[in-house]
Formats: sequence, C-alpha cells, structure tokens
Amino acid sequence: MSATGRTTLAYASLGHALCHGSQLLLRVSLVAVALDMGVSLTEIGLAITLYTLSMGLASVPAGLLADRVGTGRVTCLYFWLIALSAGLCALDQGYVVFLACHALLGAAAGVYHPAGLGLLSVSHEGRARGRAFGLHGVVGSLGIATVPLLAREMAGGSLGWRGSFICLAGAALVGGMLGVFLLRSGRLPTGQVERVEEDSGRSLPRGALLLLAAVGINGFLLEGFTTAFPFTMHETMDITWDPYVMIAGVLALSGVGQYVGGALSWGGAARRWYLLMLVVQLALLVGMVLFFEGVVVPLFFMGAFAFTIYMTQPVENQIVADLFAQSRRGMGYAAKFLAALLVGSAAPFLVTQFLETEGGASQAYTLLAVASIPGLCAAWMLWRNGLQESAQEA
Repeated sequence: MSATGRTTLAYASLGHALCHGSQLLLRVSLVAVALDMGVSLTEIGLAITLYTLSMGLASVPAGLLADRVGTGRVTCLYFWLIALSAGLCALDQGYVVFLACHALLGAAAGVYHPAGLGLLSVSHEGRARGRAFGLHGVVGSLGIATVPLLAREMAGGSLGWRGSFICLAGAALVGGMLGVFLLRSGRLPTGQVERVEEDSGRSLPRGALLLLAAVGINGFLLEGFTTAFPFTMHETMDITWDPYVMIAGVLALSGVGQYVGGALSWGGAARRWYLLMLVVQLALLVGMVLFFEGVVVPLFFMGAFAFTIYMTQPVENQIVADLFAQSRRGMGYAAKFLAALLVGSAAPFLVTQFLETEGGASQAYTLLAVASIPGLCAAWMLWRNGLQESAQEA
C-alpha cells in the first residue's frame, strides 16, 4: 500500500469511526435522555428514526456531489458538518428542538459513506481494496465500541449525556482541520475521477437492484439490533459486570468481523460469502429468541450476531465496487446506504415499542428474525445472478 493509500485509509477510517459513533450515541443513552427530557422511550425512538431517515436521504446529494467535485473534498466537508450538528445536539433545549438537531446530525453522518467509501474504492484496487475495506471497518467498529464507555464516563458528570455529543463535536472539528491541511499539502487525494462516455451512459446494473433489496433488509436488522441490544444489557439481563463494558466488549467483535469480511470479499466469491453470512444471521436471531433466558448463551448469540452483521458490510462494499464504474462509485454507495437507512429507519421506532412491553426484548428479536427472510431470498437471487453473468462471460 502506497503512502497516499495509507493516508487515505487512515483519514477515511477516522471519519468512519465518528460516523458510527454518532449513530450509536443516543441509543446507549436511551433511558438517560428520556428521563432528562421527560419523554417516553418510544419518543426517543422517534429521534433515532429521524436520524436514520435523514442519514439515508442525505446520502444521495452527497453521492452526486462526491462524483462531481471529488470524494476527498466531500469527506473533509463531512467532518465540519458533524462538528456543527453534534454541537447543536449538546445544547440544553426541549425535545422538539432536539429532534431537529439529531435529524441534522443524521444528515451530516449521511455524507460520509458515499464520499469515504468512494475515496477508498478509487484509491485501492484488487486485494488491496478488500484489505482496505476491512481495516476501515475495524476502525469504524472501534468507534462503535468506544461510545458505551464514553457514555458511562459522561453519565456521572455535570454535562451528563450531553458531554458525549460535545466530545463527538470536538473530535470532528479536529478531523475537519486535518482534512484541510492534507488536501492543501497534496497528501490526501481529491478523489475526483474523470467520467468517460461509456460510464456516463451506463444503466443501473441488473444485480444492483437485488443487492439493494438485500442491503435494505440488512439495514433494518442492524438498526433494530443496535437499538434493542444496549437496552437488553441494561434492563433485561441479570449481569454482575458493568453493562457499558459488556456492550463495548460485544460491539468490539464487530471490528474483527469487519476485517474478516474485508479479507473474504476479494475476488469473485463476495456474493457467495454474502449469502452464507445472511444464513448465519437468521440462525443467530432464532437462537436469541429460543435461548433468551440466562446470561452466557444470550451473550454468545448477540456477540456472534454483531460479528456477522458487521462482517457483511465490507462484502457489500466490494460488491458495489464490482457493479459500478469508478466515476459512479459515489452514487453507488449512496444508493446502498439509502436503501439500508430508509428501510432501517422504521426499526428503532418499532423495536422501542416492543421494549416497553413485558418480555418485549424477546419479541423484538422475533421481529428481526422474521424480517431477515426476504433479505436472505434477495441475496440468494443475487448469487444466482452472479453465476449467470459468469457463465455468459465464459
């Protein structure tokens, strides 16, 4: 990997960590925020849903902008937007204003994936691209695993849960200033790719529609799981350890999953691995429902599910890179995250309604298990479509 490739990977990975950190921040403080604002869990679930919805909608203009002015420049812009919106969320304000600010934070986070993943995909090729996607995912997962610990440290202070948003804003501000320096010094590529005629007139690949269908369902599972899991650890499971540490430990497995997924996504086997991963996800969700009582066995299923669902992400990214030309990668990743987040945006609201009922966590995981079946069917059709394309080329 060249020096420019390493710089690109490091900078994009920092953005990835902050993006997913911002996505989890309210979830791990669900109860504290509800009590502070005097609202129900379902009303806080609405804030998460609005974040997710605006994140998906913002990915489309972000993808268009990234393809036009360069993925490197838009990645730098993303840091500044996160700093502004996270700072607004930390202000002492009412529930309605917080809803708007948290939705703005989601829109800022939506800028990252079309730009950051597009930047990585045009800066690396072949096996190096899969490895870059995997390492990029590891750092993103470290950001996810850090959030529960950050929330725990802030919970006892004078700022409370708002302190976590202040920390996010400060880290993003540093990232924005660093990006300006790297772009001006030429150490970070702008990521702008010249569009050629055969790319500009190319229609949406056939397999892309099947991928987007599978990605949408997988986004619902991820949003639902990351909403239900922290609540389960805090309120349902009878554990003697610090629940924040346990949440961080389980989510840290997602980093290992991201790396493994990146290693497996090289070459023509990405679609086959994707199908197998979705089969395993369904089995693990069924296991959560059947063996919900106790501590060790449910933790095993939850940890394995976190490992597996995050392992699918670099595989999805590699499939997008295979399906879309370089000059259209920004929109390719925008379409992927729009599908995942639009479908996934309903999950927090639905899941929190289950969580407020007796035995609701188990019912929430049942919902996720049933919802995973259409995604599995779409992944199977995507794999079959890949086999047909290979046969036609041969």
